[in-house]
Amino acid sequence: MEKTSHPAAKLPLGERVNYLTVVAAIAAADGKVTGAKFGKLQVFCEDLKLDRDGFGRVMAAASHPDVTCIGEVIAQLRSSELRFTLLTDLVFLAYADDELTVAEKQEIHAIADSLDVNAGQLAAMIKYVEAVRQAQKSPSVDHEDLKKLGGELAASLASAGVPLAAIAVSGSVFGLSAAGITSGLAALGLGLGMASGIGVVVGIGVGSYLGVRWLYRKMVGT
Repeated sequence: MEKTSHPAAKLPLGERVNYLTVVAAIAAADGKVTGAKFGKLQVFCEDLKLDRDGFGRVMAAASHPDVTCIGEVIAQLRSSELRFTLLTDLVFLAYADDELTVAEKQEIHAIADSLDVNAGQLAAMIKYVEAVRQAQKSPSVDHEDLKKLGGELAASLASAGVPLAAIAVSGSVFGLSAAGITSGLAALGLGLGMASGIGVVVGIGVGSYLGVRWLYRKMVGT
């Protein structure tokens, strides 16, 4: 499957740095900046091709969040689909040490509120993150079962009003490809190497949970 760039990779360098300073802020939310989180942030910086100065800013933000920068980024992304990508990245990074703490949840919910992302949308994204992580930890799970789960997740996200293409790539930066789930999402044409279907998804908009499930099953033959 062809690798797809992270949506933020298209931003100018300065905006990529600012985007990652917000992602980095979740690392210190619970007062424990772990090596696992630093490691994932480093990979993220490399993936978004930051320069040395940008890398330094992002890593510094993990321990000392830049409140002014966070406010500016939130204001810029409030009307952009990147706000969904940002929140999903925040959840993935919070889970880097295998635990989503109460403090991290509170911080993520506060950022979601500032981005005008409602509780149902955030819950659907957290469910997606948890499913990808679980699939990655269970390599013995049947690939077809994962594809079906991908369809269920796609339906859940779409019915909540979360643009699927905005989060389908999120997680790959953290080494969580979960091929079965992502191929299930790709069957709906979500920029993961399969172009067919994307027009249909755009055409139906948010749609209903059952409607998206039906479309998914028709496209993958399950």
